[in-house]
Amino acid sequence: MKKFVISFILSCCGLFAMGQAGTATTDYLSLEAEDVLMPGVSGDEGCVLVSVNLNGLESRKYTAYSFELVFPEGIDPYCEDGDYWVMLDEDSGMYPYTKKAGKKIYTHSVSYSYEAESKGPQTLVVTCYSSNNDLLTDVTGSLVQIYMVAKSWAKPGVQNIAVKNVILTTVDNDKAVEYDATDHIDTNVTVSNTAVLEINLTPENQWGTIVCPFDATIPTGIDLFTVSGKTNDNVTLKRESSIKAYTPYVIRTESGYVGTITGTVDATKYTDIVGTGLLLGAVEDQTVGVGYVLQKKSTESVAKFYVLGESLTIPAGKCWLNTTSSAKELNIVFDDVTEISENEYNNCKVKNVIYNIAGQKVGNDYKGIVIQEGKKTLNK
Repeated sequence: MKKFVISFILSCCGLFAMGQAGTATTDYLSLEAEDVLMPGVSGDEGCVLVSVNLNGLESRKYTAYSFELVFPEGIDPYCEDGDYWVMLDEDSGMYPYTKKAGKKIYTHSVSYSYEAESKGPQTLVVTCYSSNNDLLTDVTGSLVQIYMVAKSWAKPGVQNIAVKNVILTTVDNDKAVEYDATDHIDTNVTVSNTAVLEINLTPENQWGTIVCPFDATIPTGIDLFTVSGKTNDNVTLKRESSIKAYTPYVIRTESGYVGTITGTVDATKYTDIVGTGLLLGAVEDQTVGVGYVLQKKSTESVAKFYVLGESLTIPAGKCWLNTTSSAKELNIVFDDVTEISENEYNNCKVKNVIYNIAGQKVGNDYKGIVIQEGKKTLNK
């Protein structure tokens, strides 16, 4: 795969603002996707190329253009180290160039922005111009190549990428003239129903939340819980034995975990928010103003649910506690002593480790209910 990332400034010399906007043209843009998207496949291995093509029915050559692409939820332009893979199609022969020391220097530059506040989510704005108003070399051909990826929670099946606000610019008597290409062709991309979900818990954090879009076996080293209730300032977790599709979970690991699971997604179960109880999960990014989120602060030895002080975006695949309380934080407890993992229980038996009711290791001076050698006792 050709890897050529171009970063550009977004100021385009005021070229488009100078033109006579609104002149209609039958010239149009079309999109062409090369392959099926594999949800959750990371890196450039998961990228699919989309070509943006100019179709010049009026045989007019242009000096510049701009357009917007609106991606469906769960599909984004590929980004690496802060750079989106948006590039001129230099092999199409559409762009003039000069040679310097044997290297091609192209007359046109491309700039882009993604999810700018003025445009909204999932919208990619692309602008191409020449500082010398050089004309493109042809009226029809590939203009730009954009690589895209699908998140683990992208809905399987055929999805639409919309083309909007296409402006084509040329020069007439040294004045920029803009043409409104209102006729353009969207494209459909196919998302595979085989998805990959990455789980990444550090040894320091130990806790997290997930929504998996398919049924799966719990990876070794991971404890999986649902939220079964809330009493006063305590949230009760119940251990689960397998991962069910589109179900919100709390997960925990003792020593950290990085790995992936793969499964088949049932598109008929897709919805933007999952869960019917206290714990809700986001399949699409959600802005939440009321509730609690799970966090293990560096200053704390245990994870807790902390109240939202302001609206927060819950990213796809993560969960929040949908409840209100006067408490700023809610403690985690388990509905039975058996909720402590087998590994922790064996440690407790062999090493005489003491746990509190939340499954956290404590010292001999801990006050309250403790679990030692599989038995609950009350330390006063």
